[in-house]
Order: sequence, then C-alpha cells, then structure tokens
Amino acid sequence: MWDFANLWAVIWDWLRWLWPMAQNEFMEAPIATSFQLTVIPALVFGALVLLWKKFCNWLARRRVKNILDSFKPGEINERRKVFGRDAAVADLRALLIAGGQGAVVPVQTGGGGVGKTTLCRYYARTHAADYDQVHMLRAETEQSLIADLAALALQLNPSLSQDKGLRPLAMLARQMIVSDAAKHRWLLIFDNVETQQIMLDWRMQARHLHVLVTSRFPDWQADGFIVRPLGVLALADAVTLLRNEAGRDDPGLGDLATTLGRLPLALVQAGEWLRVNPGRSAADFAAKVDHLRQRVDVPGMTTEQDRTTAAVVELTLKRLGADARALVDVLAWYAPEGLDAALLARLAEKHWQYRWRSAFGRQVPRCIWQIARDDTRRRAAFAELRLAALLEDDADVPGTYKMHRVFQTVIRAQVRIDRRAGFRTARAAAAVL
Repeated sequence: MWDFANLWAVIWDWLRWLWPMAQNEFMEAPIATSFQLTVIPALVFGALVLLWKKFCNWLARRRVKNILDSFKPGEINERRKVFGRDAAVADLRALLIAGGQGAVVPVQTGGGGVGKTTLCRYYARTHAADYDQVHMLRAETEQSLIADLAALALQLNPSLSQDKGLRPLAMLARQMIVSDAAKHRWLLIFDNVETQQIMLDWRMQARHLHVLVTSRFPDWQADGFIVRPLGVLALADAVTLLRNEAGRDDPGLGDLATTLGRLPLALVQAGEWLRVNPGRSAADFAAKVDHLRQRVDVPGMTTEQDRTTAAVVELTLKRLGADARALVDVLAWYAPEGLDAALLARLAEKHWQYRWRSAFGRQVPRCIWQIARDDTRRRAAFAELRLAALLEDDADVPGTYKMHRVFQTVIRAQVRIDRRAGFRTARAAAAVL
C-alpha cells in the first residue's frame, strides 16, 4: 500500500505531464477553440476529482485497517477495570448479610456517570460464588421492568407460553423468584429505578434473596430501603484510572481529575483522549472541557457534574470517524442494553432496490447502508466505538453491546427529529430497526 509521499509523487508527475500539453494547445492556437475552452478543463477537473476520490477512499481504508489492528478487546477490558470501589462493595455485602430475610435493600443513588450500575455489576462479579442466580432488571419504567420479568419467567420455565401476556408472566416470575429463593441464593439488581413506587409495587422478600437498586432519585423514604449515596472516586483512585486508561503519566493528571469531578465515566473518556493524542497534555484536555462546559445544553443535565460529563462526551464524539458517528447516532435511540451488531448484518440482506422503493429504506442513512454491506467497515465502526468507550460489551447478553444512558442523552440532544436531519434522527434509527 502506498504511503502519502508516494501518492503525492504520482499526482505531481501526472500534473507536470498534463499541464505543458494543455498550455501548448492554448499558446499555439490563434483562437481558442470550443474544445480548448471546455473539454480540456473539464477533463482536467474530472481527473482531479477522480484522484481526490481515490485518495479519500485510500485514507478511509487505511483508517479502517488501523482501527482493526489497534482493537484488542482483552487489553481494553483489562485497562478499564473498576478502581476504588472495594470499600463500597464490602459495605454492600455487610448490609445485605445484616438484612437477614431481605428486609434491607441498599439503594445506590447518585448522578449520571458516577458508576452506580458499574458498582452493582462489580459486586455481582466479586461475590458470584455466593449466589446461585444473578439477574439484572431494567427498572427505569414499570413497563421495562415487566418486560424483563416476563423474559425471566420464560427463562426459568421454557414451557411457558408468551401468549399469557407480559404482566401475567411478570407476576409469575415474581412468584417463582420468591419460591426458589427460599432454598437457593438469589441476587436481583433493579437498575435505574426512576421512582420508589416501582420498588414498592414489585418488592420481593425471601430468605435467600438479596436486592440491589440503582437510582438517580435522591430522596428515598420508603421503609426497608437503606440509602447509600455513591460518591465520586478518591483523588488517588481517579489519577490511577486516568493513568491506566491513558497508558502514560502526565504531571497534570491530578488537576484533570479534579476538573472532571473525579467521575469514572468522564475519567475513562479523558484517558482515552490522552491515549490517542500522545502529543497533547492533560492540561490541554482540561482547557477544552472548561471551554465547552459553559456552552453545553442538554435537557435534564443541569448540575455541574452532568455538564462536565456532557462536555467530555461531546469532545469524544467530535473525534469519531464518519462511520462510527453515523452508527452511534442510530444506536443512541435504542434501549441501552443488548445492542446487536447483527442488526446491520440483517439490513444488508435486503435487496439493493429496497433502499429506494421502501418508505423505511429511503430513511436509512446512506452511510449506514454502506456500513451494513461492508463487513470490514461495520466491524471497524463498532471497534472504534469500543475504543472510544462509548460502547462496552454486555456481559448479560454475550455478543452484544451496551451504551451508557448519559451518552444517549447527550447524543439525542444534538439532533433534531425531522426529515432534514438525515441519519441523526430517531426516524433514521426506527427505519434501521
């Protein structure tokens, strides 16, 4: 494959050969012919456009190759370990054991990006040997909780029929959980609970049942719930996370960690930015965040922590390639868990005429069609989002990904839902689905 120097040498030699010939045509003819005035300039312009297009395609192929060569999932998972949460895990374990028959339900409350869900997942991994069953349930709305409980009922008893309906299946799942937890050890994680009424309506108690709840709702007053607000990382742990993610040391890491409010989500994004920009310092990134933080406008994200996280996410989005940006704009409108790369592979199975003949096909962005039909570009787009920490592997559904809700909120705030917004709309995401 050519490098930049070789490619430029070929273009320069070609121009040096073409220009004298065109110049002689004009100089020797007493009166410029229509051929000289139109055809030759058109040929020159067309040749330049063709060369530019080939050059851009070459750059795109080279970028895809570099992304796939640098994408090592094992290394990514190793450097994105959980830092500074061992004491919080020990506190959860003590509370759950002291709760006896499940009367104590620790609630991890806190703003977006502080690591509530990550802590609960880390607890589940740390104490996996202490439980026979571990399940995470989406509980941001009662409908999502019912859907997950219904799916769990079918998993626990495959002979059940989906025709029973979601709510009856969810009620049956609750009965099966309470019954089985009388003998076996269970851990249930209710994730992102919006209101405590959901937990009161679907509360379960059994001898060997432990429950963890994550929520941004700050004022839990319900009986039986012990609130443990989750704080930011200690400065030493925040600097360690930054250093581990960036792969290098920098005298300004401590100041950067303070600027980012020691929020794990923002620290990972900042560390990845430092990794891919070896010539830039931590102070450079901190200055960018300070500048952007004053201008971000994301509905529902008004606290200083939220604005900091939103600013960091916007900086991450700005350095994405066209394929990765088109892909993340679509994924941001789906449920945050279970994002399946096979969705685009199935789109590629559509006949090429479907893109223009179908009302849905016409709304699918051109870039998404191209990614869907090119396996290498598709893998590189997902890999770039993993490298940028915008996606992570979904441990609950192997082979799929998940996206933090804060990322989705920021991305959705940047787009407009209308026909002119192209792939950056919910309409495009629905068309892909």
